[in-house]
Amino acid sequence: DILRPWPMQFCRLNTTNQSVRYILNKLLEAKNVQFIDENEPEPIFTRIFSKDSQRTADIGQKLIYLRNQVEIYGSSAHQVQNQELTSLTSIEDAIDNVTAEFKQLSSELQTHLNTRLEVYMKLLAYQNFSHVQIVPNLESETSSNEDTALNLNYTDEKSLRTLLFLIPSRSTTILQKTLFRITYTNFTFEIHPLEVEIDKAQVDVMAVYVPSQEMENRCRRVINSFGCQVYEIPENIKTEIDQLEEQLRQYDVTIGYVKIRIANILHDFSANIDFITKQIETEAIINFTMNKFKVINNQMTCRCWIPADEVVQTRQLIHEVDTALNSQILSNLDQDLQTDLQRPTLLKSNKFTTVFNSIVTSYGQPSYGELNPAYFYLYQFAFTYSMMFGDVGHGIINSLVGLLMVVFEKKLSTVKNEMFDLVFYGRYLVLLMSVFSVLVGLFYNDWFSLAFDFFGSPYKKSHIQQNTLIWERDSNRPNIFGIDAHWHWSENTMPFMNSFKMKTAVIIGVSQMLFGLVLKLINLIKKRQKAKIFAVWLPEFMIMFSFFGYMVFLIIYKWFQDYGVHKDKAPGLINLLISVFLRFGAVDETNQIFNDIQTQKAVHVTVLIAFVLAALGLLLSEPIIEIVHLKKHPQKDVGVGDIVVRQAIHTIEYILGCISHTASYLRLWALSLAHSQLSDVLYNQFIHQLVFGMVDNFDGASGIVIGIFSMTFLYPAWFGATIGIICAMEALSAYLHCLRLCWIEFNSKFFE
Repeated sequence: DILRPWPMQFCRLNTTNQSVRYILNKLLEAKNVQFIDENEPEPIFTRIFSKDSQRTADIGQKLIYLRNQVEIYGSSAHQVQNQELTSLTSIEDAIDNVTAEFKQLSSELQTHLNTRLEVYMKLLAYQNFSHVQIVPNLESETSSNEDTALNLNYTDEKSLRTLLFLIPSRSTTILQKTLFRITYTNFTFEIHPLEVEIDKAQVDVMAVYVPSQEMENRCRRVINSFGCQVYEIPENIKTEIDQLEEQLRQYDVTIGYVKIRIANILHDFSANIDFITKQIETEAIINFTMNKFKVINNQMTCRCWIPADEVVQTRQLIHEVDTALNSQILSNLDQDLQTDLQRPTLLKSNKFTTVFNSIVTSYGQPSYGELNPAYFYLYQFAFTYSMMFGDVGHGIINSLVGLLMVVFEKKLSTVKNEMFDLVFYGRYLVLLMSVFSVLVGLFYNDWFSLAFDFFGSPYKKSHIQQNTLIWERDSNRPNIFGIDAHWHWSENTMPFMNSFKMKTAVIIGVSQMLFGLVLKLINLIKKRQKAKIFAVWLPEFMIMFSFFGYMVFLIIYKWFQDYGVHKDKAPGLINLLISVFLRFGAVDETNQIFNDIQTQKAVHVTVLIAFVLAALGLLLSEPIIEIVHLKKHPQKDVGVGDIVVRQAIHTIEYILGCISHTASYLRLWALSLAHSQLSDVLYNQFIHQLVFGMVDNFDGASGIVIGIFSMTFLYPAWFGATIGIICAMEALSAYLHCLRLCWIEFNSKFFE
């Protein structure tokens, strides 16, 4: 039954220490067994196979490290399966060898890079030493000890001691002030800003001149404290520069060679990385599952759940493993065991239905035997989405996107991008929603905010009244399909479309919620809970059906009425529905929808009585049943007061929920309105006003040329805005609102 979770069989697997790993490996490939933990509540780290699990986790961490390095170096290769890497020991040895060699080469590479950086910085200092400009110390501040102060203006320039170094530009000013104080102003310096960056920081070449050895030592310590290295001035600076340039070339060759070796190592390893990852994941799952088994001497046993139609297949797999291992003690699978445990829920799906099952499980997992609403989402989700996104043009664009992902799914499945994976996973949902959007767009007669009169309209031009063109019907035939284009062209298009879409949203909302209650009835019948059918479901259904069903009936009934020239006498449904409760069924003659006012009063009284009785039934029926059961089977933790309060809260919550959920479906109208208005704004601003407006201002060929020229630039802008704003952002917004309607308004009616 595709509408319900798969039937499950309760079994017990009995095997030996020698066979268990091979059996679990086969069962893991079949993916059809769920084991029950036989060792609860014993902590995981004290169980027999906890060391194996920890070892597997450690190997997995090493593999993650190597995978990250492969991505950094871009050394991925075509994936193969190395049959030598089948055991955990061989995998661990391979990973350790590659890791050790990689770390050794990385350390060697880092050493070469650091040395090269030092040589490069020294070369920059020497190359720019002759380009610096002398900046005299013009500080007005003077030393407090004038006897020790030395005026550099009277010092022999050859006797000055030079400190040459590179310093980050942001630290230059701070260093100047520091040197100013420790030298008592007896220094001068030269600065040359460089156009290169070192470690993402702008640097300057700086030369400091001091008159004595003592001041040189003092300045050197300060400069070193800023993380700068002082370079000695060679006698022949040009020769030194040539030597440094040669060293740089040698280091570049060495570094390139080491990088190639690293890339080759990672490239060779990456060819097996997916295979190794799968092996480690398999080993981790096997160890985790083995920790659930009860071990007695050499025997291992564990209870499990298996789909009822796959028990025979599972037993055959176990027999094949025993045969391959020549086991003296055969494993066996016992079935039809009695248990009080809750059966697990198995939702089988294919590549088409998996996204719909994901939507369901994101809200909650159906209990065993409960209806799976995923198959109702196949039409409901897409249809609800299309009510908000109904537009032929936008629907076709998104349909093409979904169709391309479906046609080229094999190629696109290899793309590694997190954002793309989310869209690609729901490719069938995207295609389905877009196709429904095209169909609803045809009904709305909405093509990029434009309307077309394909079937001929019964409305014809009549006369002009107060500068307004009046259209009147010249026949009684209705429009063949969808909304008449003349409603889109008229001045009162907004009131008409808002009224139509708002009422349609209410009809769809109430219909879906009533359908949800029908699903709840089916679940209760399946579980044979007759008391709940009459005490809970029937009152809930009557609350929804009596008032909200009557509201839907009034909407449809009013649509079938032709008020002709007496449109101002058409009854207001809001006031009519309010009068059911506030006037206890009384009907105002000015707001009468039926021809017979007595019939309408009788209907209102019936709706009111049904609603009140249903609310009282929901409030009292289930508590009475539970209290009677409690008297026969007393429970310490449950009291009469708890039962009454809980049911009162549920009743109030359900009645208010019916109102709020019905109002929540108005988002179908609100988003459809926003979609059409946004589409209309984009068309008018980019195409209608700018392009056609320019054409209208010019006559003849000049107007055509200007129109073509303006369309060349404005059409891409309009199309880009359409794709980015409507086909992407607006589509995502409608999708999120669909999730809300399915999870809260629909699922809450039958999910337990």
